Amino acid sequence: MGIFDYIWSSDAMLFESNVTRKVHSFPGSIGQATASDRRYLSRLSSQTPGYEPGVHEAAITSSLHFPGRNNREVFIPEAYTEAFQWIYDGRREAEPGSEPRVGFVPWLKGDAKEPYWITGKPGAGKSTLMKFVTKDARTRQHLLKWSSQRPLILASFYFWNAAASQLQKSQTGLLRSLLVQCIEQMPTICRKVCPRRWAFLRLFGVGFLQDAPEWTWEELNECFQATTALIGDQFNLSLFIDGLDEFDGQYQDLIKFVELFQSRSRVKILVSSRPENKFVGAFQENPGLKMEHFTATDVRRFAQGKLNRTRGFWELVQANPIEAEGLVTGVVEKATGVFLWVSVVVRALCEGLTEGDSLTDLRRLLDTLPTDLSDLYSSIWARIRPDHRAHSSRLFQIHRCSTTLLDVATLYLADMGTNDALAQVGSRIADASRIHITQTLARRLNSRTRGLLEISNDGNVDFLHRSVRDWTVSKWDEICSTTGLEFDPHLALAYGYYC
Repeated sequence: MGIFDYIWSSDAMLFESNVTRKVHSFPGSIGQATASDRRYLSRLSSQTPGYEPGVHEAAITSSLHFPGRNNREVFIPEAYTEAFQWIYDGRREAEPGSEPRVGFVPWLKGDAKEPYWITGKPGAGKSTLMKFVTKDARTRQHLLKWSSQRPLILASFYFWNAAASQLQKSQTGLLRSLLVQCIEQMPTICRKVCPRRWAFLRLFGVGFLQDAPEWTWEELNECFQATTALIGDQFNLSLFIDGLDEFDGQYQDLIKFVELFQSRSRVKILVSSRPENKFVGAFQENPGLKMEHFTATDVRRFAQGKLNRTRGFWELVQANPIEAEGLVTGVVEKATGVFLWVSVVVRALCEGLTEGDSLTDLRRLLDTLPTDLSDLYSSIWARIRPDHRAHSSRLFQIHRCSTTLLDVATLYLADMGTNDALAQVGSRIADASRIHITQTLARRLNSRTRGLLEISNDGNVDFLHRSVRDWTVSKWDEICSTTGLEFDPHLALAYGYYC
């Protein structure tokens, strides 16, 4: 065992003095030490690195950070104009026949200990609402009234089951992300929260960090427990956790983690999930709301706004405003509060308007589109032009075989075919052509996949929604059957990466 492992293996919470004693008790002479050991001993025997405010904290948060930590949040669309304002103003009542809403603002400002649960159908806008309230300044303003004179830490995490990285859908990733945010918002707690790594940074300097062991669940849990021990004394903590149903692990562990804080008076937790039985059993008695009971006005505004962008609908409004309004009403009523359904259906209606469909054609299309999302995707797949369907299949297959987030340039080159892709070797996508590539691929995804694959704001390509991924899994043989056995998506992707 080398000196580094010898010191790190201690079960004690180590501080500088403990580490020093541990080093001097190392069973071996300098001559017997490995080259790595001698480097650490030499570093310790020289002048101990001084503390520079912010440097050690930044080094520790950097080690906790992981690629893609914020990808899910970035991919979630921003709330549509004026959507979700009702959650703050309290003026909108629940729709007739629905469950009463427990006020979000009173929960933020009050002393309620129970987690607040946002639930709803797939595609109803839960994640968009979570992102909205996390970013909106009114949330912090109300929480500060609850926090009173204490500092407030507000940390969030978005589980993402479709992510390539396990850290984006695990409790380990959750703790790493929460610790990063807690330390960034209150750097003074770092020394107490991560004493082991802090001690080594003080003794050996930030250069040591590359040799530090990987963060283990045990150490992360130890650090997070140290964080919670400071709650109430040094700060109040508010955690916003989206997509509990996207968690890839034992749900009992996740629910237990959330319920752990119910006994603490200085913690508030906001969670969201689909209304699956395991979450209904855990949170149905808690304050909360069901999305589709409060979003009819938002859905109408969303549908109207999307249709108004199409010249054909504007002309329809001018010629027959009552019939145009009736079409919007039909979309809203059939959507039953599911924004995602509206988004997909309005796209189909806009395509019809662009192609000169009559109002009768549009009504017929609306009547034939299923309300179930999976059936809707099958209907969209069936409506893809036959000469585009093989291309659509290739795009889905390339996307699926990628083990990391698929960026625009990689998919573009992979989709170009081997000859065109190889011609790009040595000229990997200049900035000037990147805009052209993004625009070209966006049009291609729109026509070939009808928007089921789309480009996010950060330039990556992913499913429109988790429900689309679930649909592709159930229909995979049918999707692949259109390309034939000669197509190899792994080879195509290799060209995309190589070029």
